[in-house]
Order: sequence, then structure tokens, then C-alpha cells
Amino acid sequence: MRRILVITNIPTPYNDALFASLTRQPGVNLRVVYGAAIEADRAWRLAADKAYAYDVLPGWTLGGSAHLNPRVVRAVRSFRPDIAVLSGSYVMPTVQIAAAALRARGTPWLYWGEELAHGPAPATVRSGRAVLRRALLRARGVLAIGSRACVSYARAGVATERVADFRYYADTDRFALEPDARMAARRAVRGECRIPDEAFVVVYGGQLIARKGVDTLLHAVARLQRDANGTRAAVLLAGDGPEGPALAALAEDLGIRDRVHFMGFQQPEALPAVFAAADAFVLPSHAEGWGVVVPEAMAAGLPVFASDRVNSAVDLVRDGENGAQFAAGDAARLAALLRVAAEQPDHRCAMAEAARAAVRCETPAFAARRLVSLLDAATARRPLLGL
Repeated sequence: MRRILVITNIPTPYNDALFASLTRQPGVNLRVVYGAAIEADRAWRLAADKAYAYDVLPGWTLGGSAHLNPRVVRAVRSFRPDIAVLSGSYVMPTVQIAAAALRARGTPWLYWGEELAHGPAPATVRSGRAVLRRALLRARGVLAIGSRACVSYARAGVATERVADFRYYADTDRFALEPDARMAARRAVRGECRIPDEAFVVVYGGQLIARKGVDTLLHAVARLQRDANGTRAAVLLAGDGPEGPALAALAEDLGIRDRVHFMGFQQPEALPAVFAAADAFVLPSHAEGWGVVVPEAMAAGLPVFASDRVNSAVDLVRDGENGAQFAAGDAARLAALLRVAAEQPDHRCAMAEAARAAVRCETPAFAARRLVSLLDAATARRPLLGL
């Protein structure tokens, strides 16, 4: 029986599904330890009676995803894992404490994380990065979230054979509605928003913050509405955040306020219906460590148009096949892409089918089986590359 300990920041919908599948794998005894139940910018309501064993440690949130939980040492000692996975940000104090506790016990551990920051930074920031990244060199391996992340860990000095591409896997089955259910959801959401059946609808899902570049989407839709041959376009913004008022004012200035529907934050169970109401999904972020909403949208049968700074799109979106990428901030290019999707429904349908096919196998069950293989390889000191 493998005793697997996962230490991370907070419960998330996609990792709930992964951990539930992991605990069902033969020979696995899983325990997940969280630094907090929720974070200020994450409003998910997730079931407390999870399908896996977990603890939320007492402690402090220092800001964002930075949690300090000294009792993580007790959690390591009491569970006595055979191997551990640390996640939620390598700079999180709890992760650093856990790494030291595991090292003291001689327990192997892996780090699971997004692309590391690089490039110009103040000397103090560069120094801090260097100190904290030394801990990564002591890990048995790194589970990098996407191909860009793999490159970043190699750049940080982690041996290539000790890095595996293990992204966030969406619960794709939840978004792949049956045709009748999808049509019913489409009609219900469009009816609630008073969007005509014939309208071309673009959906965005995520926080309304500057980093997400939602203003680029609004500028693109204004161009589309101005230049398209009679196409009526509408936008569903499924999210909330401090940029909401500014985006509403921008939509007013652009003359498309009646076409932009601010739906507020949507709980995970509501998203499949929201996606069913749309014809395309857009993620225009200026930076995105992964972006699990991309495979979710693809599973829902939506062509995805994402900026070149969305790491999940770099790995999953194929231009002209299941969507396309554009340079972050390039509203003109995004408008051109949306115009083709709006005016060529047959091409849009083909992209929708290709989107579904691209993520059909990327299920939590698949991810759980793969994670067990990676952990077994790390325990045996075998290379992770290629698994």
C-alpha cells in the first residue's frame, strides 16, 4: 500500500476530482493537507464530505496563496508517507516547511507547479528566487504544469529526466453534456439573458482582473459588431472581480453594453450550462500559468481563442483546427478570428468536434493512473521524462 501525502494551498474543483480518482486507485492510501479552506479571490463552494481523506491545517494566510501552517510538520510525522507531492506555490512557507520535514525523515517528495517566473527583476527578488529554488533541486522530481513549465524548471537547474509534464486535468466528463441536455441549457441561459437564438455568443470564464485581459475581448467584440456582415454578437462574462465596473464602463463607451452580460461568479456546477449557451470561448490573459478553463471549454465543444500567454492553449489549441491563438492584447487579430467563426458555422462546428476530441481522454481517472506511475518511478529513482 503506497502512502501518498499531498500538501497544497486550498481545495479546487479540478483537484477534487483528481484526488477522488487517485484514492480509488489500487494500492493507494491518500491524504491531502490544505493550508486553508478558501482564499480571498476564490469563491468556490465545494463539498466538505470529499471522496478522499483530507485535513485543513490551522495557520495564517499571509496574502494570496501564501499560507503558513507550522502544524504541517505534525501532519508529515503522523501520516508517515512513502512519498509526498508539494504544490500550491514553491514560495509558500508551508511548502518550504514541509520540504524540510520530509527531508529530515528521508521521505522522497516531488514538487507540482506552474511555470517559474524568469526575466528581469529587482536584485532582492532574484536573490529570493535563487534561495527558494534550491529546495527544488532537492526534490525527487518535478511535475511541471505544461510544456512551458518544463522548460522553466530545466532553466532553474532541475535535471531534464526528473521533470514530467503533468498539467491540471479538467473534469472533462462534467462538461461533455449530452445533446438534449446541452440544447436545453443553451435555451435556458440565452433566454435568461435575452439573447436571440441566432446570435453568435462568446463566453469568458474567470476573474475580472487586469491580468486576464478582458478589455481585449470587449474591444474585439466591438470591432466584430462594427465590421461583421449583419452578425449579432453577444458576450457572457462568467466571473467577478475588481475590474467589473471598469469593464462595464468600457462596454458602454464602445457601444456594446447591451451585448455584454455580466453573469457574476459561477460555481463549478453551473459552468457546463453557461458554456452550452456559447459558440466560442475566449481567454485573453496577459499571463496564465495554465488555465484549466481551456480544456473545460474544449470538453464542452467550444472552439477556444486564447492569447499566446495562456499555457494550456499553447499545449492544447491548434490554430484553425480547434481554435486559435493571438498575441496578448491584439484585439484586431482576435476580432478577425471571431469573425471567421461567426460567419462560417460549418468550420466552427468542425473546430468544436476537434476541441472535444483533443481533451476526451484527459479525465481525472487518466490523470490518477498517470500520477501513480510517476510517483512509483520517483520512489524507485527512475526517470520521469517520457512517462
